[in-house]
Amino acid sequence: MKFEYCAILLVLLSSSSIAGDSVSISELESNEARWNSQSFTSVSFKLREGGPFGYTEYKIKMSGEKCKANSRFVFGKEIDKWKTDSCLSHTPAEQFKKVKAQLIAGTIRSEIRFNPEFGYIEFYSVEPKTDAFDQDWYFEVSGFKSVRAK
Repeated sequence: MKFEYCAILLVLLSSSSIAGDSVSISELESNEARWNSQSFTSVSFKLREGGPFGYTEYKIKMSGEKCKANSRFVFGKEIDKWKTDSCLSHTPAEQFKKVKAQLIAGTIRSEIRFNPEFGYIEFYSVEPKTDAFDQDWYFEVSGFKSVRAK
C-alpha cells in the first residue's frame, strides 16, 4: 500500500514539474554577445556551483588573460577550507558553453537569469533530460565587480 501511494505521488510531482526551458539558444547567444562586447580590464565575482550532494564556492579574479580561483566544498554543515583552484570551466565564457551544451542535450526543466547590465548568467538551474536519478545542477554568480578599460 505504501509503495503504491509513493508511486502515485512521484508521478504527480514529476508531471507538474515539467516546464521546459526558460531560455532559447538565440536568447543565450544574444546575452553571450553582450557579455563578450564588454571592455573590462578586470573582473571578480563569487560563484556557487552545486547539485543534490552539496556545492562548491569559488572566488574568481580575472585580469586580462590571467585568472585566479579559490574554492571550498560545502556539504550540509561540513565546510572545507579555502584552497587554490583552477578557473577552468568557472569563467562566464565557460558558463555560457555549459548552458548551451545542456540546452542542446535536453532538459526537463531549467531556469536562467541574466545580468541586465552586462549579460552574464547570474543564475542557472537545470534538471537534465536523462534516465539517471539526482542529476540536477545549478550555478549562481554574486558579488560581481569590474573595472573597464579607459
